[in-house]
Amino acid sequence: MKKYVMILIASFAIILSACGGNGEESETSGDGTEDNQAEETEQNEETTSEETEPAEDEESEQDMEEESPSEEDGTLTEVGESIEETNYTVELMKINDETTTLTQGPLEITIDSAKVLKISDMSDGFKEETSMYAQQEIGDEYQYLQLVYSVENTEDKDIMWNGLKDIVTDQKEQVSVQMNDMLVDDSDMESDFLGKVKRDYLDGVILENPDISNLRIIFGNVMNADSYETISEEVEHEMTFE
Repeated sequence: MKKYVMILIASFAIILSACGGNGEESETSGDGTEDNQAEETEQNEETTSEETEPAEDEESEQDMEEESPSEEDGTLTEVGESIEETNYTVELMKINDETTTLTQGPLEITIDSAKVLKISDMSDGFKEETSMYAQQEIGDEYQYLQLVYSVENTEDKDIMWNGLKDIVTDQKEQVSVQMNDMLVDDSDMESDFLGKVKRDYLDGVILENPDISNLRIIFGNVMNADSYETISEEVEHEMTFE
């Protein structure tokens, strides 16, 4: 009997020892896994943070690179219509959308529209960029004249064109478009028409006195690209607004 009891005690001790060993091993293994998981989580968070930061920077840069309102103005066709954008609100104040074609030597100038647009509710970034392009300080809102037109050389010879020079309003305001255009694009940078070339133009100048009824637009002369001989003098066109 004593022998049997001793065997039972010994067996029980072995089982406890085995359970204790497994418990310690489990705890050690568990601690190691948790540490590894913590390290992996930290690394993942750092990686995610690194991946997120450039995206935020890109969004910030996009905010600073404000889009010109000219891209949306084409949808405004009725006086009083407005569009609320992220960085500004644009409202159509006046419009003349009667298509007119002028002939200037070998050039055909097609005027599609003239609009007076009011820009308000501007973000700080948009206001700064507008001031830079317009080369003047602007207030909480401003109005500008937008002209949409195209120019085509109808002859197969190289010419130079001095572009849209000035606008004159019935409010006694004269503005040099070449000096004050805030919607400068690639077409404005080229004066040569090498053969049968057609270009689209979009110009915009801020008006100090925007309540206009009459507008004169003056296009510069046309010259031979090789000899600089004048082919056609300046031409003017009058537009009216209701």
